[in-house]
Amino acid sequence: MSKPLQSHLPIPGDLIQIWDHMAVRNDDPLRINGHGLHGIVIGETTKKQKPGIEEGNVFRILTMEGEHMHVHIHNMKVIK
Repeated sequence: MSKPLQSHLPIPGDLIQIWDHMAVRNDDPLRINGHGLHGIVIGETTKKQKPGIEEGNVFRILTMEGEHMHVHIHNMKVIK
């Protein structure tokens, strides 16, 4: 039996890498912004912050380059 997605949610302070599993080439024009960057989870993104998102699946990230981003859980890998 598979675990629910909720059990794999990152928590604030987690170190992550932004990763686009669909972009197999570096020059892919559809690759997400920030692919490969590392960052820290700040918290969960709300609909007030980013209308149209599905709450619980998108997180605010502060990259090591100092950029704030909203990243879907499927596009991040938690680094342990």
